[in-house]
Amino acid sequence: MERLALVLFSLLLCTACYAESYEINEDVQTQNISTHVLDVGNGFPSVNVSVEAFYLENGTFVSIGNTTTDVTGRVPIVHPGLPLQLGIYKLRFNTEQYYTQFSQTTFFPKPELVFVVDDTSVHYHVPLTLSRFGYTTYKGQ
Repeated sequence: MERLALVLFSLLLCTACYAESYEINEDVQTQNISTHVLDVGNGFPSVNVSVEAFYLENGTFVSIGNTTTDVTGRVPIVHPGLPLQLGIYKLRFNTEQYYTQFSQTTFFPKPELVFVVDDTSVHYHVPLTLSRFGYTTYKGQ
């Protein structure tokens, strides 16, 4: 229990430090989809996680971007060069590749998050918090 408390405290501290130091360009804040991957099992942002973005078109998910998280675990735009459209999107995270660098395995090698964009005038932030045996998400700001 103490280890879990320490990991969660470290994650909160790390997130607060990065949040203060991470500047977002005004153009990046609106009309796009971003993500942030946090490794709650190891207690730090997930660096170099491959994130593939898809858009549902005529019943099929079409790839619209392949990006990688930066040193803060963030991808400011998962669909670079493409406008935000109304519809259903999916993000696929290559967590298997990420955990390999720590000589670890994961039960969820490629978690996928499917969500709806219903207003193209706003920013959508879709974070992923993960550990080797679980993950969660929410609609961020």
